[in-house]
Amino acid sequence: MFWRICQYADSSICRYSNSSICQYSNSSILLTVFCIFAIMKYTVILILNFLALGFISNLYAQVPAFGVDSLLDVGCWNIEWFGDPDKGPSNEQVQYNNVKQVLNNTDIDIWGLTEMSNPTSYQQLLNDLPQYGGCLATYDQTQKTSVFYKKDMFEVIQSHHILSSSQYNYDFAGRPPFEVVLKTKSFDNPDTIYVIVVHLKAFADQESYNRRKDAINSLKSVFLDVQRKDKKTIVLGDWNDDVDVSTYNGIQTPFQQLLDDPQNYFFPTKALSDAGKTTYASYSGSFIDHILITNPLKIDYKPASAKVLDMMPTYISSYTSKTSDHYPVIASFHLDNINTLDVDSIVEETLSFAVLMDNQSLLVQGNWMGNVEIIGVDGTKLNTVEKQTEHLQIPINELPQGMYIATMRLQSGIKTFKFIR
Repeated sequence: MFWRICQYADSSICRYSNSSICQYSNSSILLTVFCIFAIMKYTVILILNFLALGFISNLYAQVPAFGVDSLLDVGCWNIEWFGDPDKGPSNEQVQYNNVKQVLNNTDIDIWGLTEMSNPTSYQQLLNDLPQYGGCLATYDQTQKTSVFYKKDMFEVIQSHHILSSSQYNYDFAGRPPFEVVLKTKSFDNPDTIYVIVVHLKAFADQESYNRRKDAINSLKSVFLDVQRKDKKTIVLGDWNDDVDVSTYNGIQTPFQQLLDDPQNYFFPTKALSDAGKTTYASYSGSFIDHILITNPLKIDYKPASAKVLDMMPTYISSYTSKTSDHYPVIASFHLDNINTLDVDSIVEETLSFAVLMDNQSLLVQGNWMGNVEIIGVDGTKLNTVEKQTEHLQIPINELPQGMYIATMRLQSGIKTFKFIR
């Protein structure tokens, strides 16, 4: 390589016969100097190419998983005029591919999506994500809400609009709350989760603020307080306002009635808002996409698990112009010290409870004796096994896929774990 560079340098220097420098062309000193400069030039080019390739590789890195098998992971995301050829991101195919990558890779169990703006694109997305089932709102507005759910974990009991009469239409901007009732796939009377997706009135003006406030107050007093506060209910989506102070002139949040009832309602996302996080990418500190839960789910909320996935531009080039002007928001539930073990590592581990990696049995171990009960999330007792040795392996392969509770009755008390089959 050195010789070829030197040859190139020599011929380049002397290709003009009238150049005065050619009289020195045979000088070994001059040739050596030009060889050094040529080597430096090509070294710099190689380094720049290497750095550029590294930058591009990082820019297009795959979106990672955020869902955890032992938890119920829930998310909401405004996907900005998804499928509408005239509004939102200009390249529909690029937006479609990016949205599909996020939904597929993040591995969230339940999604509440807003601005699903083309029923054909909605159906194609479901076809390309076979792990998900879906329900789409049917109101007249183009920007529709929808729910995606893991088919191996849930089945739909019903889907319908809430407060859809003309009395509430103005406050909800023609987009009434959309509820999908899901039941877990387990024995007998399975657990039920009520998922409500909202897309409230946009804009930071007095009228829009009043409409958001009236809409949520009606949702709480007319529906949630009466029918859902004692059930496992999640209200999520694009609320178009913040829960610390309003996006309109920094006045009191329009959702104050929910905050004033902490015995029944809890915003896992409020801590993110208080920390100055952003979900609307165009405005720093604008946290307008929220997850609200009722008290029966609060005990199962994993503390500090709420996250805004504002790192998406790290994985998707030109995220805000090619994918969405909102970032996804997620939260996790049913936290317990569940661990996954390889069968061969049982002896080396000293855990009290684990789901084996083959998902066919539970491992209960430790220097204690007592009973282990397997209970459905609806409270139905499914199995009781007495632990008489240090290591106890309990088959669960006959249980349908779903969430379960394992209770260990020790002499010192009761210890409870939740797990997913």
